[in-house]
Amino acid sequence: PVAMCILMGKDYVIEVANAQMIELWGKPAEDVLNRPVFEALPDAKEQGLEQLMDDVYHNGVTFKADERPVVLLRNGKYETVYQNFVYEPYKDAGGTILGVLAVTTDVTPQVLARRKIEEIVTERTTELASANASLQRSNEELAQFAYIASHDLQEPVRKVSTFIQMLESNLGVIDEKSQRYIEKIKSSSVRMQALIKDVLTYSELSTATNKYSDINLQQVIADIKNDFELLIEQKGARIDATDLPHIEAIPLHMSQLFGNLISNSLKYSKPGVSPEITITSALLPDDEKEQRALNRSSAYYKIEVKDNGIGFNKEYANQIFRIFQRLHGKLDYEGTGIGLAMCQKIAQNHGGEIYALSEPGKGSTFVIILPAKQFNGVAVSHAAE
Repeated sequence: PVAMCILMGKDYVIEVANAQMIELWGKPAEDVLNRPVFEALPDAKEQGLEQLMDDVYHNGVTFKADERPVVLLRNGKYETVYQNFVYEPYKDAGGTILGVLAVTTDVTPQVLARRKIEEIVTERTTELASANASLQRSNEELAQFAYIASHDLQEPVRKVSTFIQMLESNLGVIDEKSQRYIEKIKSSSVRMQALIKDVLTYSELSTATNKYSDINLQQVIADIKNDFELLIEQKGARIDATDLPHIEAIPLHMSQLFGNLISNSLKYSKPGVSPEITITSALLPDDEKEQRALNRSSAYYKIEVKDNGIGFNKEYANQIFRIFQRLHGKLDYEGTGIGLAMCQKIAQNHGGEIYALSEPGKGSTFVIILPAKQFNGVAVSHAAE
């Protein structure tokens, strides 16, 4: 429904007005027709409409407005009406301007509905920001607690380990049962030291302020191979890594990420079978970015660490990344159950992710997705090296 009226002469006398315009004004037709518009509608005065009409009438310039608010006295009460309207010069056959043609659409319901939605969105956004801030504070406090607890536990555990060694030396020859007890204490203290160290490292991932820099992942793998040189030689392992990219990352965290994955592949190798570890890389296609809700304008690398080890059931693919979760007994395979949780935390801190594919007896593949470039911790577009 479009409201229309014709306002004649310099006083803008209402000569014609359709039913929609009369309804918009909220006054009886007999009270407004054939009267100057601002005399018939005194409530519309001093809202800038006079100047607009004068410009149209005297200069022949069309004026358009969207969602312009106008306060009108409608049916006995003042209301703000939002209108999309056009003022055009009304001319005779010779082109002389006789008045102003006004065409308007009442968009008040749409404007009010949109503003209500915006108000709700703003309210929900504020609530979400508050919840996120509270969660961040909670996470920081938890990380700080884990750091302090782990840091403070190191000394008493070190003392237990030291004093049990001193006790063993002082006792000299002891019976088999006592020796077994001492060995259990020594083994538990060593495991506790390793656990405290890993918890401390994990907690530091949440509070780390290390700077990002350009990292050559090929060199990271080479350094890790040097670190594991003796174990690689003992197991007869082969690690192949070629054409790995440069990315912007925290150097220590990349060493921890790939060091844990390679360590796992060496640890969970098949008995009597030489471990084979293959590390490959490719740019992540746009369709996979879309599936994973990643920024399509940013470059991501998909890096796969594949081995020929014992593997695991695919139903445990998510469980293995939870802190302290283990698929095997501590007597069968050493470790604290924190390594893969650290890998996930590192990948997430870099704006990426990690997941695992595996079958029992057929090895495992760990897939790491990392952005090529960081901007304040958020991945941005970057051309492949």
